[in-house]
Amino acid sequence: MSQSTQSTRSISPAFSQDLLTAQDAELRRCSRCHNYKFAVHFAGRIEDYHTCDRCRARQSTVGQGVPEEGRISFDEFVESLPSRYITDSTDAGEVDVQYSFHAYISMDAEMVAMEDLAIIDSISSSIESVDGYRYHLINVAHPMKKHAVAFYLGCTQDESIQRQVADRQRLSRMETFPCSGRVTGEIDRRNHQIMIDIQHDPGHCQYAVQNRAVPHGVREFIRDNALSYDASALFSRVRLQFPKESRDVTQAQRRHEDQLVSSKILLQEAYVLFIYAVSVMQVLSNLPYVPGYTVWIG
Repeated sequence: MSQSTQSTRSISPAFSQDLLTAQDAELRRCSRCHNYKFAVHFAGRIEDYHTCDRCRARQSTVGQGVPEEGRISFDEFVESLPSRYITDSTDAGEVDVQYSFHAYISMDAEMVAMEDLAIIDSISSSIESVDGYRYHLINVAHPMKKHAVAFYLGCTQDESIQRQVADRQRLSRMETFPCSGRVTGEIDRRNHQIMIDIQHDPGHCQYAVQNRAVPHGVREFIRDNALSYDASALFSRVRLQFPKESRDVTQAQRRHEDQLVSSKILLQEAYVLFIYAVSVMQVLSNLPYVPGYTVWIG
């Protein structure tokens, strides 16, 4: 190798070559500073960068961690959220929560060991337990180079997300609002931090979850008499023995006051879901696998 060639190669000493794998020890040329450095300096999440980590840090703050004094623990994050529930004994009740919240959470050893979806589920459940709203996962982005995994949760009562069926097909429905409620975040394992941004404006009442489960007494009665009667006779005896419970269970599955119309609607819903499921499977089976992308069907 000539002397002129040697002088143009400035090799970064940040990593000991004895501690690097053969792939990491490969020399690459930075597209900005034009120095030769080990491949570990160009590492991305799935694909590598063309610019070294030092030059990327000079160009932008993207990918850099927030100082420790600018972060909070997960318990502090939950305690900082505005609560829907008033626990004061003199004025107990609920209030509609309208708020914006932004924070960086430090990932402890327990969170680092968790999978991404488990972390997202823990964050969603913790927020729901305080503000009283319900959120569902809309998308998880897996970038090719950036190390942070982004996720997006939406309020189940947001009118832009909740698609309502026609009034004639539903006796009761979830109330919706123009709240644009959302939770966006980034899980940055490289810097052991999670960015959280919550927007919920305006506030609204929470969805009243109705228990549609068959009561325990009815299940016990069916189990004890299943071999003694056929389906029609057993149903008649259940209605005689448990008139109120029978009305509640029937109402949960009824789509129309007219039983014939209700049956047709139920069959149509089942057929549409079946066709939709078949179509989705056909589309997914024909999609090529591309690392770094998540298929979302919404």
